[in-house]
Amino acid sequence: MDLTLPSGPTPACDTCKENVCVCPPKSFSTITPEYQQTLRDMHARAPWGQHGFIYTSGWLPFFRKLGCKSVLDYGSGAESLRIGLAKQQPDIDVRCYDPGVIGREDPPVPADFVVCTDTFEHIEEPFVDDVFQHIKGLMLIGGYLRLTTSRAKRILPDGRNAHIFQRPRTWWLLKFKEHGYNIVKQDGGTKTVIVWIRK
Repeated sequence: MDLTLPSGPTPACDTCKENVCVCPPKSFSTITPEYQQTLRDMHARAPWGQHGFIYTSGWLPFFRKLGCKSVLDYGSGAESLRIGLAKQQPDIDVRCYDPGVIGREDPPVPADFVVCTDTFEHIEEPFVDDVFQHIKGLMLIGGYLRLTTSRAKRILPDGRNAHIFQRPRTWWLLKFKEHGYNIVKQDGGTKTVIVWIRK
């Protein structure tokens, strides 16, 4: 899927807020059309991403501390985060993006805060670096990113595990640093990686 992000001027990019712009190219991909259709078909039969809201207590205090007003749920699935926040935190501007869900595939605009939970494991290997840069470019102030390093219960129609991209915890932490993420806190055991980011 081709996406477009405003790359802003260099130096002092208005989008990524870096002295030297680290935004992804104006045209890049995060998913192949074939895999996107597979995800859409699976989501139509049995929606995933129904637990995003349960992680709210892990990032909401940080979100408030940073003075954020808007949040982008990157890989929103069934949008449990948007639904839950609408009931309990109605002042927060919640936006959803998920290329595997019809109606949520349009390129998102940057938000103060990006939440991405249980999404990185589903990215095709050639696009992992693009997704790292995409998320960073959409994050204006901070973010909360959570992923697991273990196999999923779901199996894709082609026989692959739904967590098509699995790497150890140390690999992920090095990748965050490689892409210039400012990690202010990290947590999780051997099978979970959780990072709190501040731009």
